[in-house]
Amino acid sequence: MKALPGNIDPIYVVGGLIVVGLLAMNAPSQLSSMTQQRNLAQGISQQNQELQIKARLANADSERRSALAKVRYDGGCQMLVGTNDPTKFAAIQEGKPVLDGTTGAPLGNSVVVCDQTGLTAVIENGVASNLAFSSDRQVIRDAMQRYGNVQYSAPQQ
Repeated sequence: MKALPGNIDPIYVVGGLIVVGLLAMNAPSQLSSMTQQRNLAQGISQQNQELQIKARLANADSERRSALAKVRYDGGCQMLVGTNDPTKFAAIQEGKPVLDGTTGAPLGNSVVVCDQTGLTAVIENGVASNLAFSSDRQVIRDAMQRYGNVQYSAPQQ
């Protein structure tokens, strides 16, 4: 073969053209793969943003419910005591009936109840609903002290 002007060997030109041709044939699949990767990255980023928003909303709801529970304790909520042993506190169970200790009848609507674990609720149709939790142990202790001789009993499963 005869050398091209500028002393370029024709074999290199042919080899270069073959490489360029192969790259050109493979370019659409590489572009498609890059587009898929970009779309995947965007999807993951959007999911992360949505999870962060949900976490912030859940945290805000938890803080709101904690403040609500504190207001309920400070407002004189009715501490629950055991049906079989009124000298021990009882725990609120969502959706379960809350009964008057004397009559055995369900408590009336809008009565605010609380327990020794930090849970508070409002009675609706005889059952505990609209629960809110406080981890402020001092507020809970203050409410328990209003009941004098009633004892705390650790929850059991």
